[in-house]
Amino acid sequence: MAKYTYSGISIGDYLKDVAKIAGFEDELVLKELKVIWADHAGELVIKHAKLKKFIHGKLIVEVKSSTWHAELLLRKDKLIADLNAKYGKSVVKDIVFS
Repeated sequence: MAKYTYSGISIGDYLKDVAKIAGFEDELVLKELKVIWADHAGELVIKHAKLKKFIHGKLIVEVKSSTWHAELLLRKDKLIADLNAKYGKSVVKDIVFS
């Protein structure tokens, strides 16, 4: 896929900067994390947990049962590491399961 630039800056990077200035950076990160989650979390996890919000490095995940809440708590550190690795930088600092 071709990478479009304007004054030497990729359009994607430019739009991310605009979103940050406008206060929409967290929403943009959440949208990107939802795509990563859908591709890498696995069908079973996706069935029982949904990304709801992303606020200043904290990812809020809605979980359907206490069993899955406990399971995901055990996987929390790995989930954070995997999401950040797939995103390309460390954006997720914490995950809260609700």
